[in-house]
Amino acid sequence: MTIAVALPAEAQEFLAAHPDTQFVDIIFTGLSGTARGKRIRVHELAALYGAGRPLPVSILVADVTGQDCFDTGLVWENGDSDRFARPAPGTLVPTAPGRAAVITSLFEADGTVCEIDCRAALARVVARLTADGFTPVVACELEFYLVDRSRADGQPPQPARMGGRGRPPMVPMGWRNWMMPGHSWLICGRRPMRRVCLWKPRFPNMRRARWN
Repeated sequence: MTIAVALPAEAQEFLAAHPDTQFVDIIFTGLSGTARGKRIRVHELAALYGAGRPLPVSILVADVTGQDCFDTGLVWENGDSDRFARPAPGTLVPTAPGRAAVITSLFEADGTVCEIDCRAALARVVARLTADGFTPVVACELEFYLVDRSRADGQPPQPARMGGRGRPPMVPMGWRNWMMPGHSWLICGRRPMRRVCLWKPRFPNMRRARWN
């Protein structure tokens, strides 16, 4: 199985279009499904698009907390050897002023893709499905919040109000964490469309409101 690798010209064209870029985040996904990465300075981008960026292979098998998984045999047994992160075509994009990010796969020193690289594993699955006449489709769930347009300067966003009733909307069943700078809202919904509880943990006396 081969994985496409971006050409150096792609990085050159990106920097010509975004000359203010100072840092680039190299992003890859481990077997735990957690996206991880390393931030490099912009002058290191050419090397990434050339021979690749050395990264320890153990990072691919780290657990969700970032701890090494010693039972994999990829930590001490092989001296935590490096693999080489190489960029995927078309994934180098600006993310903030002066910053960019690119998705990568890890390759062996001989240029073959690392067997446990997640993008390589996905490519193998897609190839098998295609060979059997199937077309894999991914459906992404978008999560968002509706907030009230009117609020005082410096105040955190408030939940949007419903029509003429002038009260916050009901929250679907489940937990939602809403993190704001300086404020932490915890929203818990029970009996969808009927009851919602809001409280602000940072206040000594938790403020709580209910609607039935």
